[in-house]
Amino acid sequence: WGLVKEGEEKRGLSLIRKAADLAPEDADIRYHLAAAYHLNGDDEAARVELQKLDKSKTGTRYASEAEELSAKLGTSR
Repeated sequence: WGLVKEGEEKRGLSLIRKAADLAPEDADIRYHLAAAYHLNGDDEAARVELQKLDKSKTGTRYASEAEELSAKLGTSR
């Protein structure tokens, strides 16, 4: 996530995708993956990840940020 925030969006996205593959139930990773997709211009993939986050059984520390991103992308939560 740090790479994404520092302007290395594509490299950061690749690493976050790998993390999500290794820990698919981790809601924090799902949020960061959605945000990374958005920052890379792939809003549809971001919406998909936000929907997965909604179905997650665990909460995320980034709930308010996820809500903001959902609103920005027009995703109902």
